[in-house]
Amino acid sequence: MDEIKLVDIADQMGISISTVSRALKSKPPYDNPVHAEIVKLAKKLGYKNNRPVRRAGKLDKVALLTIGYDKAVNNGINYQLGYSPDGFLGRIVYGVERAIRKHGGMVTIYDIVDMSDAASKVIRLARENDFKAVILCADAEIDGIEALSEYCAVVQVNTSQSLIRTDSVASDDFGGITLAVNRLIQLGHQRIAFWVNRPTTSSHHMRRIDGYRNAIYTAGLPYERVYFDSPTVQDSFFDCMKIGFEEYLNDPEKPSAIICACDSFAWAILRMAHEYGINIPGDLSIVGFDNIDLSSHVYPSLSTVDAHLERMPEVAVELLTRRIANPSALCRQVTLQASFVERESTAQIV
Repeated sequence: MDEIKLVDIADQMGISISTVSRALKSKPPYDNPVHAEIVKLAKKLGYKNNRPVRRAGKLDKVALLTIGYDKAVNNGINYQLGYSPDGFLGRIVYGVERAIRKHGGMVTIYDIVDMSDAASKVIRLARENDFKAVILCADAEIDGIEALSEYCAVVQVNTSQSLIRTDSVASDDFGGITLAVNRLIQLGHQRIAFWVNRPTTSSHHMRRIDGYRNAIYTAGLPYERVYFDSPTVQDSFFDCMKIGFEEYLNDPEKPSAIICACDSFAWAILRMAHEYGINIPGDLSIVGFDNIDLSSHVYPSLSTVDAHLERMPEVAVELLTRRIANPSALCRQVTLQASFVERESTAQIV
């Protein structure tokens, strides 16, 4: 008799795999009556959780899935770079391809824009194509994705590790922002603001906001300010950014430094500051995040947090080879230490 998997239970009940996963992780008494029915059916079918995946062999039939990076909505410069080697996704995609090639394998790339019921989509895609290994790069956490490990080796890159039950490698968003805040304090800044988009759906940006607020609190600074732009499909990137910049211009207690959730936000601020005659870094210091290559070429060159994304694909493939060699090994969650890159856009308070 074939082993019962989460997808079998989901198909029988006509619900999503993520719903089944949540139900089987819950404990009685069940607040949701559907959860009780799911658990009952799972016991009837003989479902067994946390079984090791049975697979062996070389690193072949590998898929890289980018999920939730909708360029029509996230119309900033960073997304307009698309899959160029300098962009965020480009560094992941090209890096994975190079790392897999070193192992004599090939990788197939899939782009899933819609995050809704992403676990079910990914699992069905893996089953239909008989993937042996999957690298996931998602813009937010995917509920129930651990069920994918029943079918193939899986590693998640650059996503929150708080709820992950698979191998993963991520940037230190929280610690990277802490480095930026502390360096600005060393330069004499006491009014440090943070810039991010609204709605803030990216898990990376959420962790960076948390890092900012924690660093401000830990340092005992009385000043905390978050500026938002409001991206829409209709407006251009700079039109959206101007909304947040107007908030800055009208702020009676302006910050002396702004840390941005990503480099593309910082590039836009540099441009708008020039248009309004605001001197960078004399009047305002600016810090980005990601250390995109273009950040060293804008004027003034951008101080930023380097999350060392170029290491992620290498570590992800190392984790895949380990998982294939030892399917029952405990999951590893690797966090890459960030570093602060100081350039011309930050200066000492005079």
